[in-house]
Amino acid sequence: MSKQFLCACLVGLAAGACPTVTPKADLNLTEYTRASWYIQEQQVTGYLELANFYCTVATYNETLAGKPASVPLCKEPKCIVREVYNYENKGGVNGKAGTPGTSLCARAKDASDPARLLVAPCFLPNALAGDYWVLAAGPSNDNYEWAIISGGNPTVQFADGCTTKETGENESGLWLFHRKQVAPAADLTAMKQLLTGIGFTTSRLHPVTQQGCKYDGATLKM
Repeated sequence: MSKQFLCACLVGLAAGACPTVTPKADLNLTEYTRASWYIQEQQVTGYLELANFYCTVATYNETLAGKPASVPLCKEPKCIVREVYNYENKGGVNGKAGTPGTSLCARAKDASDPARLLVAPCFLPNALAGDYWVLAAGPSNDNYEWAIISGGNPTVQFADGCTTKETGENESGLWLFHRKQVAPAADLTAMKQLLTGIGFTTSRLHPVTQQGCKYDGATLKM
């Protein structure tokens, strides 16, 4: 994994404090959204229960039911919007599909900073959306096979580093994404090393089972 693409940037880290990080500066949003992401590891949050860490996939589209995805007070080209389809199985592999009843929209309120995404139901304005930052992606800027996403800055401190909240919907969550259903171990190790290097703990991440998943009813882009 080249240092050129390890783009989660540590802005400041005082002794005993959590770091301030910035999203990937040059995110290629077209490449990021070209295909589905299989979540390999993630944290518990108020809306992600450990019992449902099975077959989780995230897919981004430019359209919502055949029309451009729309968010109040968020108009292109200044503000970019992409629909998000999330999928998971509840209780086990190929269990009951758990999909949001309301479509979600990922939006970059500043098109020049597309990695600083916000996510919420599409009818909610940006002010009510939660941070969903792409900290890093690679191995190259025209070929994303892995990505690290954080629910904003890490604010909760542990003995081995900081991370985001594990409660609520906003300011929470940490995810390791991969294009492959089951990521190579080397990529997972490299992503965790990157996080550790900028002050995150990875001890709160839990594996998501992808082996054997059929993804019945999921929206997938290959």
